[in-house]
Amino acid sequence: MSKPDHPTPQRTEESASPEPRVTPKAVTLKDVAREVGVTIAAVSLALKNHASISEARREEIHATAARLGYRPNAMATALAHHREQSRFHPVQAALAFINTYPDPAGLHAQPAFEDWWRGATVAAEKFGYRPEEFSVNAKQPLKRLERIFLTRNIRGIIIGPLPPGESCVNWEAFAWNQFSVVRCGFREQSPPFHFVTSAQATNTMLAFDKIRERGYQRIGFAGYWDKARMFGAGFHWSQDELSLEARVPPFLFSKETPEQDQQPRFEEWLKKAKPDAILTDSLAVPTMLDEAGYRVPEDIGLAATNVRDMPVDAGIDQNPEEIGRVSALAVISLIHDNDFGKPKFTRQILVQGEWVDGKSLPVR
Repeated sequence: MSKPDHPTPQRTEESASPEPRVTPKAVTLKDVAREVGVTIAAVSLALKNHASISEARREEIHATAARLGYRPNAMATALAHHREQSRFHPVQAALAFINTYPDPAGLHAQPAFEDWWRGATVAAEKFGYRPEEFSVNAKQPLKRLERIFLTRNIRGIIIGPLPPGESCVNWEAFAWNQFSVVRCGFREQSPPFHFVTSAQATNTMLAFDKIRERGYQRIGFAGYWDKARMFGAGFHWSQDELSLEARVPPFLFSKETPEQDQQPRFEEWLKKAKPDAILTDSLAVPTMLDEAGYRVPEDIGLAATNVRDMPVDAGIDQNPEEIGRVSALAVISLIHDNDFGKPKFTRQILVQGEWVDGKSLPVR
């Protein structure tokens, strides 16, 4: 028999076509629901840690989803978020703002508070909430508000800035596990919740650089000795960039002694340190400089860590409106995540300020 003109090619490993790659099917909520024996809605709520699903069932669904390899659909989540953001949200619920000042008007008297409230209100109304103020004092203890909040289905709480001195609020006498909570500002005596405040250390370093740019060489800091205030930390980092001869030691007010009683010590510091500019977070410093015979700005330039609340026009604007906006967004995000009670780890959200030029610190 004659051989064929074109022999049939032999299949080898080199010439073999690769097997088609099969993409594994993505695990869906329906798959998890079928495995556990519950509805898709129950799985969705459980994965969001919704309180309507028992803790035992939530743990079972989370474990099953992890075992099956379930992953949320990022595109679907983004689309749902876009739809949620795009539609109008009528005000449906309140966010409780707790004012712990003995006289609530004391907080409202602070110039920056109105801007804070405006920022919080605009952000909250975008998602169907509105801030509502509640006073906590001797006449109305915190525990009394608990029933009011639960009755009105208020789930989010913003704890406002605390008044000076030790807090007299009984923070433990409250069912925090029923609420999402965010604090404004940081104080060691505050309850352990996430908080939003100004970026004090960063702001101080910004102020230090701006003061140097304006020709000042010996920049001092006069402020409070308080571990909860980060202005001193920012000042020390800024000083570290200078030579030893150019560094100015800070003047720190003692918390145990009224500021006016520290005038002699302050004047001694001025004579020894010889600052040509001072950055301060104390309302008393402008008056104390005047009593010591120093003119601002002729003898010493002066800048404030918060120009909104101090009689000094040069320094840092802490952006209170942005702090209020972020405070509202933070507590709303906790509500949407069903994140209630005291957190295991607290989050610190710091809002950076801006430098403001003023007559108290002219260019030299």
